[in-house]
Amino acid sequence: MKKYLLFVFLLPIFIAGCDNNVKPGVASKAGVVQYPLCEKAKKRITDLQRASFELPSVIKQAPCGEWLGYSHSLRSDSVSVELLGVIAGSEINEVGGINSLTVTGGYEVYADYLSPDAFFEEYTEYLSKRMPTYRLVASSWVGWSEGRCARFYSDNKTSLYLLRVLDYFCWENNGEKTIPIHLQATQKQTPGQLTTDLDKEFIDPVLSTLKINPLPTERLTAWSKDRGSFCTRLKKGYDEKSGFSISDDLDRRRTIRFLRDCGYDVPSPVGVESWKEMLMPNGSLLGQPVLGDNTLRRLPHATFSAVKEKLMSLQPSRGERPEVRVQGPTRDGKGLVVIFKLNGPYAGEWYKFPPSYSERNGVGFRVDSRLGEVIDVLIREDVNIPLGLRFVTDDYADY
Repeated sequence: MKKYLLFVFLLPIFIAGCDNNVKPGVASKAGVVQYPLCEKAKKRITDLQRASFELPSVIKQAPCGEWLGYSHSLRSDSVSVELLGVIAGSEINEVGGINSLTVTGGYEVYADYLSPDAFFEEYTEYLSKRMPTYRLVASSWVGWSEGRCARFYSDNKTSLYLLRVLDYFCWENNGEKTIPIHLQATQKQTPGQLTTDLDKEFIDPVLSTLKINPLPTERLTAWSKDRGSFCTRLKKGYDEKSGFSISDDLDRRRTIRFLRDCGYDVPSPVGVESWKEMLMPNGSLLGQPVLGDNTLRRLPHATFSAVKEKLMSLQPSRGERPEVRVQGPTRDGKGLVVIFKLNGPYAGEWYKFPPSYSERNGVGFRVDSRLGEVIDVLIREDVNIPLGLRFVTDDYADY
């Protein structure tokens, strides 16, 4: 017996499905309309402005009941279906597992502004490093009768279930600069439950019946305008060395990817993902501690110069070292004591760094009468980097 389960990631839709006051066919304040799934499944789905399709046969088996099961979001131009229970023939034999299918024709995230190849690179990286709830297992391009689709399979094993997620982003032929159709199928697979073939049972039936409608001129114009505005704001933030509202790495590799796809000629990223990668390339801090002080570390002169050069290649912005006062508990735990403090102007050149150019963090370069050349590091966003970290050259020999 196959076990199918459907779950919707769109929070407003899920909440609406739990609301006893929801009226079938009436839009909620969130712009979501719900219908009994058994009624919708019998007909071709034409709610999307962008496309129409047939629901998979396993969904068409859904029995009628109080659970509505079909949601249409007017704002995102998407439809979602969910079944509570396990399908066997035309009856629900047990309630428990959850699967989902969502089809979206609108643009939802910045990545939808990208051309297909740039999108593939971006979303692969996103699922590999930035998605908090699951991680990429495999990504590839697959053929489609109307064009091509980027396929991403991800999962996350918890103590209760295995979350399996299959995403398809599809562009029709000659659709290099337009909005992709997004199909997502999921399974929360509990121990002992059979694995659902998400491609075969959910994605393939939709793709084989999917008919793309031409984008209305006003929608394409709005998308182009939004994309142009995004590109302009991103380039402005890049040129002025200020933060922007996309999550990025230390070398702004995502920003550079977007800017290049926007048509700007910008240098390649220097290959530094994080402060940990920069200052702890082998899992431990660069250099050797001086007289047992882990925050004062000696580097060979060539290494010191290379670190300084790489820091400057990250396109920092001149700033002022912030004043810092960090307190910790006393030994008896009854009070607080200052364990780290920085006050007054910095006796050198202080820099803020991407991607946020936060005033709270930075690196400074100075010459000290006793220590010689010094690199001061103040990174409060990474607990692996100790406060007050300083690098000196091996010219300093205070034994």
